[in-house]
Parts: sequence; structure tokens; C-alpha cells
Amino acid sequence: VITWSDGRKGAANNDIYTQRIDESGKALWEKDGTQICAAADNQEKPQIVSSEAGSGVIIAWQDSRFGNVDIFAQKINLTGNAQWAKDGVSVCAFPYTQNNIRLISDGNNGAIIVWEDQREEKTDIFAQRVYVNGQTAWKDNGSDICRALGEQKNPVITKLKGEEWLIAWEDDLG
Repeated sequence: VITWSDGRKGAANNDIYTQRIDESGKALWEKDGTQICAAADNQEKPQIVSSEAGSGVIIAWQDSRFGNVDIFAQKINLTGNAQWAKDGVSVCAFPYTQNNIRLISDGNNGAIIVWEDQREEKTDIFAQRVYVNGQTAWKDNGSDICRALGEQKNPVITKLKGEEWLIAWEDDLG
């Protein structure tokens, strides 16, 4: 399963599309991709992770529907159908820019999503867990991972064991 941002409707109105390709290279879903998000303004820079037990994928992206760059996500099953709310669920819609998304399966058909967040007028690292049903698990608009002085950028995440994940980032202590 692949995903991309597509401007087929015109400038400043990119949407998110996805397609499943079989082992012979044949597209299995709608011709030219299945639309995942068609909300107003730009949806860009999607990231994708397989959910557990071959049940589909979770896609997270940067979304400007509220006038600033937020984060939304959608779960897609293997027949190409969205499993969460139309145009995705809000992961973080705090009124400042959130970008540079990374995500990983949570081991229970959901995902852990990390990002750069500029709500303090500098860049910090935040995260959110999204359950299999599309509900968020942690604080509204994400839990702060690092809000130290200086800039925190380029987060990455890996699974450890059980309910443990490791998040690392670049840190400029100022």
C-alpha cells in the first residue's frame, strides 16, 4: 500500500490518496488511487505504517484545513475503505504549526505518531497514540516529549517491548 499528496484539483488544494499494488504490479483499488482526505486547503507529506495482523495501514499527514498546519490520520483496510471519520481523525489541531511526522504501529492495530510542534514559538517534540478505533489516548493535541530550551527537531520512533517505545530527536540546546 502506498500513499501520496495529489494536487489534481488545483494549486493549494492537495489531497491524500492511496493505492494497493499486488505482487505483479497491478493496482487493486480505484483507478488513480483511493481518496483518503478531501478536506479544504492542503493535505501534504503523508506517512504510512502497516497495522498489525495484515488488517490494513494507518496514514498520517500534515493538514491545513483549519488555517495552520495540523496533523490528521486515517486507517484504511485492505479493501481500500476508510475505518475512521471521513477525511481522518484529528491527532493535533493546536493553533500553531505541527510537522515532520513519524509513526509506528502500536502493536494493537493503532499507531504512535510523533512530530515537531511549534506551539511555544520554537520547535518541540510531541506525540500521540491513536487506538484501533481512531480515538486518541493521550492528552488532547498530544503529549509533550521534549520542551527543553532551544530547538528539538527530526524525531524518530522505534518499538521496544510491550507498551514501550523509544523516541529520539536532534536537540539544539540554544
